[in-house]
Amino acid sequence: MQPVSILDQVVIQLRRQLEARDRRPAGTGPAASASPSGAVSLPGAVGAASAAVHEAGGDAYGIGRIAVEQMLGAEFGPEVVNDAEFQQVVDQVTGMLRADSALWDEFMAVLDTLARR
Repeated sequence: MQPVSILDQVVIQLRRQLEARDRRPAGTGPAASASPSGAVSLPGAVGAASAAVHEAGGDAYGIGRIAVEQMLGAEFGPEVVNDAEFQQVVDQVTGMLRADSALWDEFMAVLDTLARR
C-alpha cells in the first residue's frame, strides 16, 4: 500500500467538501456556498477565486495555484497565507499537481465545475 501524500490529502479534502455540498437538502437558500454563519465554504471560495483569476485572463497555472492557496489556507489558517514558506509550499503542491497531467486535468475540471456554481 502506498502512503498518502499531501497532494492526495488535498484532493481528498476537496472531494469531501464537494460531496458534503452536493448532499445538502434542496431549498437551503441561494447562498449554497455559504455556511450558516455567512462565511463562504471552501468549495465556494475556491470556485470564486478560480473564476476571478480566469476572468482576469489568468492561465491554468494561475487558476490552479490560487485554488491550492485557498485550500491550504483553509487548512492551516489565514494567518500563514502571506508567509514566504507557505507560498513555497503552495508552489510545490501546484507543481506536483501539474507534473501529473491526468491529475492536473482532473483538478482543472473540478475547478471549472466550482467556478460555474
